[in-house]
Amino acid sequence: MVNLIHSCGWQRVAGKPHLAYPLLVKEFLANFNHAVKEPEVNHRYTTWVRGKLIKFSPDVISNYYGLTTNDIEHFPADFDMTQVTQFLYGREDAWPLAGPKFLHNQLTESLRIFHIFVCYNIDLTSHRTDFKESRAQFLYHLACGYRIDLGDHIFRFIVDLASHSTETDRLLRQIFTHLSEQGRVLNSIQSTQLAMQRTVDHMRIEMDSLKESNNMLRGEQQTINYMYDDVNHRMIQFARRIDDIYTIISQPFAPSDPHHGSTPDDPSDHPRPSSPNLPPGST
Repeated sequence: MVNLIHSCGWQRVAGKPHLAYPLLVKEFLANFNHAVKEPEVNHRYTTWVRGKLIKFSPDVISNYYGLTTNDIEHFPADFDMTQVTQFLYGREDAWPLAGPKFLHNQLTESLRIFHIFVCYNIDLTSHRTDFKESRAQFLYHLACGYRIDLGDHIFRFIVDLASHSTETDRLLRQIFTHLSEQGRVLNSIQSTQLAMQRTVDHMRIEMDSLKESNNMLRGEQQTINYMYDDVNHRMIQFARRIDDIYTIISQPFAPSDPHHGSTPDDPSDHPRPSSPNLPPGST
């Protein structure tokens, strides 16, 4: 498979696919212009995505991937499907299933890897359990060493995807086209400009709200700073009072003068002398 990719010049095709956004893909398909006004020989289509006109063609795709159209082998008008099946499955007793369907797990090891590469980088499908006859022919044609116009193949795949997707997608495109022709909806550019203006207005409202919240926080911060300074001042005063109290307590008491400031003795402070022992009846 590596030799096949290098011989076909598919190095950029084999690179890691870019991230696809479903909304952009749906908008691409919804705005798909089926009534191409340019000559059909140009094989050029147009669509709108986010208000921008996109023109795509096999040449545009080939130039993007750096592909050349030299030594191109077109698909034959018909394939021997028994031979195709035996080649893909790697055994002579294989035959096409009714449907017709081909099973991924029945492919040879190298073709299973190549089929995964095709699903991820070329035909872009997540369902690989089974596939149809057209993809089997595609794998067979490439595995046999024939070169194809890959830009044209991808281009036709895009056109087929836009033209034969689900009924819901087709109905969406029909409604979109009808309303656009009647002038009852804005075109892609006007819709994009209106959406951008709404986004800008919303961002301005959010910015004003953030500024108001910031001003409120600043006012609250000033109040908190004032309360902090007041509490800090009170704590300093309280600490100073405690220091004064400890200073007073730690000072020694001076001895007092016994005669200075003395008052007459209270008779109650002196005990009465005891009476002498007298005989009974004496006074």
